[in-house]
Amino acid sequence: MGKEYPRYPLVGVSAVVINNGKVLLVRRGNEPGRGKFSIPGGMVEASEDPRVAVVRELKEETGLKGEGSGLVSSLHFSFPLRRVLILHRGEHSG
Repeated sequence: MGKEYPRYPLVGVSAVVINNGKVLLVRRGNEPGRGKFSIPGGMVEASEDPRVAVVRELKEETGLKGEGSGLVSSLHFSFPLRRVLILHRGEHSG
């Protein structure tokens, strides 16, 4: 059996948090890339605003409260991944 791919594009967000010139990274707990470092983020839930999703994902993955302070980039990955990734600049408050 081969790998299954989503029928429709999936939308994900990532929080690019920079503090004192250092980028916040998390160690991935799940595949793909389990154990590797990554920018905190995840999938946008149905009807969720990406600006809300990025704050939720930052809290879930790091425990930090934050806010999206601006769109950094939007990337589209076509077949077979079918994903849209929205990168936000983030600020955390602890």
